Amino acid sequence: MLFSRVILILTMMLFLHDAFAQASSRRSGVRSSDEHLKKVEAPTDAEMYAKAKATSEAFFKQQVDLHKKSRQVLIDTYVTKAKFKFMDEHGREPIEEEYEEIRFQSALKADEEIAFSIDATRKSVDKNLARYAAYQADVKKQREEKLAKLIAAHEARRLPEDWHHMYVILNNGMVLRMFKKDALQSYPYALYVEKLSGLAREIGIRENALFGRAKYNDREGTLEYQIVVDYSKAFDIPLNYELVKQGCGTIYDSNELSFSIQAPDGGDLAADGSVEQWRAPGKGSVCPYIEMDYANCKVKRCLKRVSSNLDATLMPADATEQAYALAKHHFAVAEKERKSFAEHQADLQSIVATINQQEKRKKRQEARANCTRALCDDIVINQFIIDQAWGRSPNEKPVF
Repeated sequence: MLFSRVILILTMMLFLHDAFAQASSRRSGVRSSDEHLKKVEAPTDAEMYAKAKATSEAFFKQQVDLHKKSRQVLIDTYVTKAKFKFMDEHGREPIEEEYEEIRFQSALKADEEIAFSIDATRKSVDKNLARYAAYQADVKKQREEKLAKLIAAHEARRLPEDWHHMYVILNNGMVLRMFKKDALQSYPYALYVEKLSGLAREIGIRENALFGRAKYNDREGTLEYQIVVDYSKAFDIPLNYELVKQGCGTIYDSNELSFSIQAPDGGDLAADGSVEQWRAPGKGSVCPYIEMDYANCKVKRCLKRVSSNLDATLMPADATEQAYALAKHHFAVAEKERKSFAEHQADLQSIVATINQQEKRKKRQEARANCTRALCDDIVINQFIIDQAWGRSPNEKPVF
């Protein structure tokens, strides 16, 4: 009886683990490598509960069948135990009439245990279905509460439905303007330069040039953008640049930077109650030192990521005068503190030199680990000669 109960408990644990794992994977959107290519509607809570119930009933029926099939084994077990007990007590084997009584009592015990096990299985299945229903209700409640908070936060920001022509003023003095491209794109807005910061002017960015692309993340309440990578000076041979430009076109960076849009307070409102500006503190980091992979038209890696000290202010499309005045104030403050373009270039050269030394040291260590010492020395010397003769290839040249 103890053995059958242990089997029952283990089987129920496995069933529960499978049921909750399936439910969790559906709710978290986890898909297999084949399924992620398919766009299938997620099942409703009712459909998921119906499937869990059907699985539970199938499990219960399977357990009932197993218990019924084990009846004769249980009877034989009880008969053997009763026989040895009888022999210990009477010092002889039971006669036929006594055997009949032992078999009768063993059958009663077996039927009692089977009934107990079936009843326990029924109660466990019902209890676990109730737990699953409560789990569904809790998940639904949490989802509804989260959605309500998102909606409330969005309404508190009082953002316009369309950001076309809105101004983005950065605290370095740069003014950007948003233009809607395609609402269905992941980054539906293009950012163009209205006013330059001091560093942007030194780098060679021009007014009215494409600066990047932007989107509004409604779940986080953030404005996010990716900047256009200027690779016009990344090649020693102009023809190489023209070929890459023809094949890649516009390439965007991979900054981990966003601006958290705040709900307007009294200082952000006009006399008529309309919003004059939205303050948006920046969070995250930027990578001004990148290495490109022009074969695949993307940023290969970040040479050094730095914390961002950028904040933004958003203004309506008709607030040109106010946007320019705020930018002028930010420009004057930023000019007193910022690094020059030459200083940035010096930092870049130092970073690249350090990374190159680390890469060469790593290659030498790998080479020594995979060859004899004499052969290894020849490889290192030859590689040094090649590096000195050819230097870095154009597609490995870092871009600032």
